[in-house]
Amino acid sequence: MPGWIKPALLKNRLSAAGAAALLVLFILLVWHGTALVRYRVALSSQKESLKKLQVQLKQAEQEYSQIQQERSAYVQEKKVLEERLQLLREARKSGIAWSKVLARISGLTPPEVWVNKIALGKDSVTIRGATEDNALVSDFMTQLDNSGMFFDTSFNYTQKSKLKDSPVIEFEVITALQNEKAQK
Repeated sequence: MPGWIKPALLKNRLSAAGAAALLVLFILLVWHGTALVRYRVALSSQKESLKKLQVQLKQAEQEYSQIQQERSAYVQEKKVLEERLQLLREARKSGIAWSKVLARISGLTPPEVWVNKIALGKDSVTIRGATEDNALVSDFMTQLDNSGMFFDTSFNYTQKSKLKDSPVIEFEVITALQNEKAQK
């Protein structure tokens, strides 16, 4: 083989090796580029999923807050009902005929006095109402004290108000309740 052929073959081999190396490098770059594109697509998809999950989380938090508020209202209502039940149990034990008490209050109430609320306590009755004349409240209190069933009647408050553009006086009185033995 002539002397000039060996360097040419060596050169061709190096060129082929360089071309192969470049081809391998190109394939790696293409593979890396496509992997990077796949990663970016997956990352974008994950970001969209994260945004949807954050919206769902906010909705769930709002629903949870609403449920907590409703629960709080139910707990409060349960507490009020338990207190009323306890009051009824105590009233049953006390032997007071509440129907008689309410009937007596009804009979003693002047026609011009409107009773809005009656709260029965262990040994007292709180009466809330309205009238157009303050003197009627005083008369009502006197009738309660003279009834033999109630005593020590006093004002909790009186205040001027309006009912359909007419002036009225709202009041609340509390009266002690005689026990049944003392009434006889």
